Parts: sequence; C-alpha cells; structure tokens
Amino acid sequence: MTHDHVTETDLEFFVSGRLEGQAFRDLLWQVSRCAECRRRLAPYSSVLDEDEPLPVEEPEADAYDEALDRAFASVGRHMALRAEEKADVDRLMARAREHPDDEDLDCFDDDLRESVSDFTWIEAMLALAFELRYRDPHRMAMMTLGLPESVRRLAQREGNRSRYTPGQLNALLTRALLEKANAARLDHLYHDAWQTLTEACELLEEESLEPFLTGRYLDVEASLQMDQRQLGEALILLGRLHRHYVEIGETHLAGRALVSKGIMLAIDGRPREAAEIFRKGLEMIVPERDPELYQSARHNLLNALTDAGEFHEASELFLQAGLGQAFAEDPLNRLKLRWVEGQIFAGLGKLQRAETIFSDVKVDFIIRDREYLAAMVDLDLAAVLLRQNKVTEAEGVAEEALQIFEDLGVAREALRAVRTLREACRQRVATVGLVQEVISFLKRLENEPGLRFTA
Repeated sequence: MTHDHVTETDLEFFVSGRLEGQAFRDLLWQVSRCAECRRRLAPYSSVLDEDEPLPVEEPEADAYDEALDRAFASVGRHMALRAEEKADVDRLMARAREHPDDEDLDCFDDDLRESVSDFTWIEAMLALAFELRYRDPHRMAMMTLGLPESVRRLAQREGNRSRYTPGQLNALLTRALLEKANAARLDHLYHDAWQTLTEACELLEEESLEPFLTGRYLDVEASLQMDQRQLGEALILLGRLHRHYVEIGETHLAGRALVSKGIMLAIDGRPREAAEIFRKGLEMIVPERDPELYQSARHNLLNALTDAGEFHEASELFLQAGLGQAFAEDPLNRLKLRWVEGQIFAGLGKLQRAETIFSDVKVDFIIRDREYLAAMVDLDLAAVLLRQNKVTEAEGVAEEALQIFEDLGVAREALRAVRTLREACRQRVATVGLVQEVISFLKRLENEPGLRFTA
C-alpha cells in the first residue's frame, strides 16, 4: 500500500522530542514497514534503545506497545539531554555575537565555559566557525584547527561514552573534520584541506552517519575542486549534491548546491546558464535559514544577468532586491554592488551616469587598498568614455590601469592585454569591443593562468 514517506517536518519533530503519543507510534510503525522511511530515519536511530530494534514484522499489539514505550522513553532521555545542550549552545552563540571582534574568545569567562559540557562547547565552536566563513576565513581556520582532536579526547572519557552514543560522537568528529577542511580551503591551505577531507571520507565510509554529513562532504569537496580550477569535477559533484538533498527532502540545501553550481558556471564564462541556475536555486532557498546565502545568491544572479547583457532584467532585480540595504554593514560588497550598478547603466545607454559611478567606485577601491579592482573599474570606465567619443580621457584611464597592474606585478599576459589597449588609445584606434575583449580575457586569466592574449 502506498503512503507518504517520513518528511523533513516529521524528522524535525522527532529529534526535538515534540512528536508524542499516537503520532510518535504512527511514525515508528510507518518506518518499520517502509525501507525508504527507515533510510530517512536512520541518522537518528542512535537515540533509540539499542536493545529494542524497530520491528520488521507486525507484532502482537501488547508487545508492540511495550517495545514502543521503551523506545519512546529512550528517545525522551536523549532528547532532554539534547534540548539542554542546544540551549547552552544558543547561550554561547548569543554571548559571542555580542562580541564579534573578540578573536581570543575572552567573552567566555571561566564560569560560563565550565557551565557547559565539552560536547556543547565543540558544537558552539563549529557554529561560530561556520558564521565566520564569509567574514574572516583565517580566524575560522584557527578556530577549527584543534576541534577534531578535542572530539577524540571527549570520546575517550568514560562518562561521555555513556552519555553519548558512538553514532553521536562519530558524527561530531566528522563534522569537526569537514569544517576544519572547509576552513583550510577558505584560507587557501589546499594540501591541509585535502588531507583533512580524506580523514572525513574514511569516517563516512566506515559509519552509517546522517545524510546531511554526506551532503556536507560533497559540498566541501566540490568547493575545493572549484578553488583549484577543476571545474568539470566540481560541477559533477554539485550535481550529485543537488540530487542527494532533493532525495532526502532538504530543499534549502538543494538550492544552496544550485547556487554553488551557478557560481562555477559564471567562472567558466557561461553567464546565461549561471543566471538560470541562480533563479532555480533562489526558488528553493529559505532566506530565514541563511540570510547571507540568500543575499549572496541574488548578488550573483545580478552579476550573471549583467555579464550576459540582460540589462533590463538586471535593472529590475537591482531595484527590487534591496541589496544595498542588505550589504549596509559590508562596505566592500556594497562597493562591488555599486560597480555592477554602473555596468547596468552603461548597458542601458545611460553613459554619463555610468561614468560618474565608475569614477567614484574607482576612488573608493583605492582608498580601501583594492587596487586591482580599481584597475578593472578603469577598464569599464574606458569603454564608457570611448562610447562618448572622449578618446583622450579614455587613453588616460587606460594608462592609469596599466600603471596599477605594473605596480601589482600581475601576470605578463595581463600586462600585454592592457598595453595593447593603451597603445590602441594612443593611436586613436581603440574600440569598445577591444576594451570588452581585454576585460573578458583578464577575468578568464584569473581561472586559466596559461591563457595567451591575442587581439
């Protein structure tokens, strides 16, 4: 007989201890009769009484009720413990958020630190590290460096072996390894990232851990492949990741996988495909679960539409998205957003407005020691000046961009491309097409260092 499988909401109520009475019994009976439902519940089976496996045949009513009562009591004990620890994690996180610049974690005084379990402390450090992934990758790497060893020490203590199941301890160790690997990746320590990821993979192969850990592993590996310019491998992994999350009913994370895929397509010079993937990903993302991801996805969609020449749609998104407000406390991203606004105005033919924006953004990038970005803005500005027949001004801007690139010591082929543009401006033969060709080449060169410029 067909039925609806266990849902994400069912699991949320189960693991939080809010599934009670007949609803709890119905869930376990459904799981006992359906392999797919058992697979979905398997990550949480460690909280059930190990001496009372779920029945696979329909038992006598009294025996079944008795077995479920014992299972429910076991779940209750574990859920009470987890609820207490979750409250402690929330307390630690609230204190840390009150002191965002406290790199040494001095805000956690001895009394607070000693009032929580080691398990809770590690959970809080993992959560804090995850929140740092956009703002301070190096600090994230430092925070996660010793966490796997902390979990191993925790697991060796006799009291903890009775307090937590082997599955819970192994899951925590796997999480610690995965976040340490991701932090090393973000800090450009790729060898360390691969080494740690291999340890996590070995645990995943040995243990029957929750599917979210499998998903996190695929996510980190795909990101690592992308960072090392293995885009083909990364796209395959992200396809697997998206299907994995869809299969377990985790729509939000499936959307997150699509956003990552869109970023890779954009890097690969396929902005139209990237824009379509970003749209699909945004439809699946739950903004409240990860506001930074949601805003980042919309920003990436805006960039993809602009790069694809879809300036009218990009303009509408820019007006509707409220990204300026979303990045109010992130001056660098707000400045990049302003740059995209200038590109949109240029694409819509509002050249004087675009010229003003590019000039302002260039100065602000220099003030913030982002000279490379300032030089790239100069190239956009040169194209707008040429479209207004301001050839002398365009030559001056191209000269400024070349000077910045020379001072930064960028790759020889990058200098060759910009020198070609500068000489074309001097000889009064520069075109907007040539500027766009140089910009496109420089973007591709960031991901394909062996490229040669041919004008």
